[in-house]
Amino acid sequence: METVVNIVQSCSYFGLILTLAAFFAGRWVTKKTGIRALNPMVFAMVVIVAILLVCRVDYDAYYESAQIVSFLLGPTTVALAVPLYRQVQVLKRNWWLILVSCACGALSAMLFIFAFSVLTRLNPDVFRSILTKSVTSAIALGVTAEFGGMPELTIFSVTITGITGATFGLIACRLFRIREPVAVGLAMGTAAHAIGTSCALEAGEVEGSMAGLAIATAGIISVIAAPYIGYLL
Repeated sequence: METVVNIVQSCSYFGLILTLAAFFAGRWVTKKTGIRALNPMVFAMVVIVAILLVCRVDYDAYYESAQIVSFLLGPTTVALAVPLYRQVQVLKRNWWLILVSCACGALSAMLFIFAFSVLTRLNPDVFRSILTKSVTSAIALGVTAEFGGMPELTIFSVTITGITGATFGLIACRLFRIREPVAVGLAMGTAAHAIGTSCALEAGEVEGSMAGLAIATAGIISVIAAPYIGYLL
């Protein structure tokens, strides 16, 4: 086992190879089984954690060899502008509906966390750290830094929210008979940020475009509203 650990840790691209292999294996399993709960990201996380534990690979060593994945998050987010540009006419026709929908989604998510915190008498620092759980991590971390909160807890809450939304979001839309592509996309992007958007892109180009737009719109609204809601507790 010690030899395996040494070989793994000496490989400069071990983290990148493992991450890509786990994700594409997850996509294959999801397509073969048709089970939404087997989200590729959830599958990849479980597989990666299991392999790191079995091989006794330090997380820092894994992260160092997979840094390019984190770097690509920025360009990937910017690339969401491409499908949005293709659907610019849809945006022009529905701009006010989009704005109202994102505002309602972003504010309701934060107010729900506030109500939950009051009922459970949550520590104010914990409350402020999870307040922006429904926006993309870059924005959520910025808000947490302003509050002096716990970034680790913010990342955890954002990740769990995204995975839950990606896993059950489209199922909920079908359950409540929400079939309009614009509505589906806005719901996925507002509630489950980038991870939900990846699911929305699989549903269709309109859904993916609207989800990408919702990430930015809900993020801006959250940044404006968070300082006011954050100090209510």
